[in-house]
Amino acid sequence: MKIFIAYWKNMFNYKGKSSKKEFLLVICFNIIIAVILGVLGGILSEVLSNKLFIRLPNLYSLLSILPTIAMLKRVFNMYKSGDAK
Repeated sequence: MKIFIAYWKNMFNYKGKSSKKEFLLVICFNIIIAVILGVLGGILSEVLSNKLFIRLPNLYSLLSILPTIAMLKRVFNMYKSGDAK
């Protein structure tokens, strides 16, 4: 969970380093959250007869673009410096 919190806190940090393991864990967390939001949005849209809730996973994906790009840049920094194993 610390990795996921650091993912959001380091949204604009392009100079640090992140491991491939951290990146893959964050991607897995994002997929799980998107699936949960999709199911929740589908249920809420049916119960409340409002199709707006179906867009919850899309909104989350849009919000997570910047932190994902920053983390990907930090992973590339790790490999560029030769610290990766």
